[in-house]
Amino acid sequence: MAYFGFKCYIETKKLVSLANISKKFETLQWQLFYALFSQTLIPLIFMQTPMTVTYVFTMILSNSFPFLGRWVAFGISSYLATDAWPTILIIKPYRDALINLICFWKWCKVKVSPNQAIGDNSNTV
Repeated sequence: MAYFGFKCYIETKKLVSLANISKKFETLQWQLFYALFSQTLIPLIFMQTPMTVTYVFTMILSNSFPFLGRWVAFGISSYLATDAWPTILIIKPYRDALINLICFWKWCKVKVSPNQAIGDNSNTV
Protein backbone atom coordinates (compact mmCIF):
# COMPACT_ATOMS: atom_id res chain seq x y z
CA MET A 1 0.00 0.00 0.00
CA ALA A 2 2.84 2.39 0.84
CA TYR A 3 4.55 1.56 -2.45
CA PHE A 4 1.52 2.50 -4.54
CA GLY A 5 0.88 5.58 -2.41
CA PHE A 6 4.43 6.75 -3.04
CA LYS A 7 4.11 6.07 -6.77
CA CYS A 8 0.84 8.04 -6.82
CA TYR A 9 2.59 10.94 -5.07
CA ILE A 10 5.49 10.93 -7.56
CA GLU A 11 3.18 10.74 -10.59
CA THR A 12 0.91 13.50 -9.25
CA LYS A 13 3.92 15.71 -8.59
CA LYS A 14 5.30 15.02 -12.08
CA LEU A 15 1.99 15.66 -13.86
CA VAL A 16 1.27 18.85 -11.93
CA SER A 17 4.74 20.22 -12.66
CA LEU A 18 4.58 19.35 -16.39
CA ALA A 19 1.08 20.60 -17.06
CA ASN A 20 0.32 24.23 -17.77
CA ILE A 21 -2.53 24.52 -15.31
CA SER A 22 -3.93 27.17 -13.04
CA LYS A 23 -2.93 27.45 -9.40
CA LYS A 24 -6.52 26.63 -8.37
CA PHE A 25 -6.48 23.35 -10.34
CA GLU A 26 -3.09 22.44 -8.88
CA THR A 27 -4.38 23.09 -5.36
CA LEU A 28 -7.42 20.93 -6.03
CA GLN A 29 -5.23 18.08 -7.31
CA TRP A 30 -3.17 18.13 -4.11
CA GLN A 31 -6.31 18.29 -1.98
CA LEU A 32 -7.61 15.20 -3.81
CA PHE A 33 -4.30 13.44 -3.24
CA TYR A 34 -4.33 14.22 0.49
CA ALA A 35 -7.96 13.09 0.74
CA LEU A 36 -7.04 9.82 -0.99
CA PHE A 37 -4.10 9.34 1.36
CA SER A 38 -6.23 9.94 4.45
CA GLN A 39 -8.95 7.63 3.17
CA THR A 40 -6.39 4.83 2.90
CA LEU A 41 -5.33 5.38 6.52
CA ILE A 42 -8.85 5.15 7.94
CA PRO A 43 -9.43 1.45 7.06
CA LEU A 44 -5.91 0.69 8.23
CA ILE A 45 -6.58 2.26 11.63
CA PHE A 46 -10.19 1.21 12.17
CA MET A 47 -10.36 -2.23 10.52
CA GLN A 48 -7.01 -3.82 9.78
CA THR A 49 -5.26 -2.93 13.03
CA PRO A 50 -7.97 -4.33 15.36
CA MET A 51 -8.32 -7.48 13.26
CA THR A 52 -4.56 -8.02 13.16
CA VAL A 53 -4.25 -7.55 16.93
CA THR A 54 -7.13 -9.97 17.50
CA TYR A 55 -5.60 -12.54 15.17
CA VAL A 56 -2.12 -12.26 16.70
CA PHE A 57 -3.38 -12.45 20.29
CA THR A 58 -5.53 -15.47 19.45
CA MET A 59 -2.65 -17.16 17.65
CA ILE A 60 -0.02 -16.48 20.32
CA LEU A 61 -2.13 -17.04 23.44
CA SER A 62 -4.36 -19.80 21.97
CA ASN A 63 -7.29 -18.06 23.60
CA SER A 64 -9.91 -15.60 22.48
CA PHE A 65 -10.89 -12.48 24.39
CA PRO A 66 -14.42 -11.02 24.09
CA PHE A 67 -13.00 -7.50 24.44
CA LEU A 68 -11.06 -7.89 21.20
CA GLY A 69 -14.19 -8.94 19.35
CA ARG A 70 -16.02 -5.85 20.59
CA TRP A 71 -13.04 -3.76 19.58
CA VAL A 72 -13.24 -5.13 16.02
CA ALA A 73 -16.99 -4.45 15.88
CA PHE A 74 -16.44 -0.90 17.15
CA GLY A 75 -13.68 -0.35 14.60
CA ILE A 76 -15.83 -1.49 11.69
CA SER A 77 -18.74 0.71 12.72
CA SER A 78 -16.40 3.66 13.31
CA TYR A 79 -14.89 3.17 9.87
CA LEU A 80 -18.30 3.42 8.24
CA ALA A 81 -19.09 6.57 10.21
CA THR A 82 -15.80 8.35 9.48
CA ASP A 83 -14.99 7.29 5.92
CA ALA A 84 -16.30 10.45 4.19
CA TRP A 85 -14.97 13.00 6.69
CA PRO A 86 -11.45 13.37 5.24
CA THR A 87 -12.87 14.27 1.85
CA ILE A 88 -15.32 16.73 3.36
CA LEU A 89 -12.68 18.38 5.55
CA ILE A 90 -9.71 18.40 3.16
CA ILE A 91 -11.28 19.52 -0.14
CA LYS A 92 -11.94 23.26 0.10
CA PRO A 93 -15.30 23.51 -1.74
CA TYR A 94 -16.74 20.73 0.43
CA ARG A 95 -15.29 22.28 3.58
CA ASP A 96 -16.69 25.70 2.66
CA ALA A 97 -20.12 24.18 2.01
CA LEU A 98 -20.05 22.47 5.40
CA ILE A 99 -19.03 25.68 7.15
CA ASN A 100 -21.76 27.62 5.35
CA LEU A 101 -24.31 24.98 6.33
CA ILE A 102 -23.27 25.10 9.98
CA CYS A 103 -23.35 28.92 9.98
CA PHE A 104 -26.78 28.83 8.31
CA TRP A 105 -28.12 26.56 11.06
CA LYS A 106 -26.50 28.69 13.74
CA TRP A 107 -27.66 32.12 12.55
CA CYS A 108 -31.01 31.34 10.93
CA LYS A 109 -32.88 30.08 13.97
CA VAL A 110 -36.31 31.56 14.56
CA LYS A 111 -36.12 33.99 17.46
CA VAL A 112 -39.14 34.28 19.73
CA SER A 113 -39.44 37.25 22.03
CA PRO A 114 -39.72 36.40 25.75
CA ASN A 115 -43.20 37.93 26.11
CA GLN A 116 -44.60 35.96 23.16
CA ALA A 117 -46.11 32.67 24.29
CA ILE A 118 -46.44 29.60 22.13
CA GLY A 119 -50.04 29.12 21.13
CA ASP A 120 -50.94 32.72 22.04
CA ASN A 121 -53.74 33.70 19.64
CA SER A 122 -54.31 37.20 21.04
CA ASN A 123 -53.28 38.94 17.79
CA THR A 124 -55.54 36.88 15.52
CA VAL A 125 -58.98 38.12 14.47
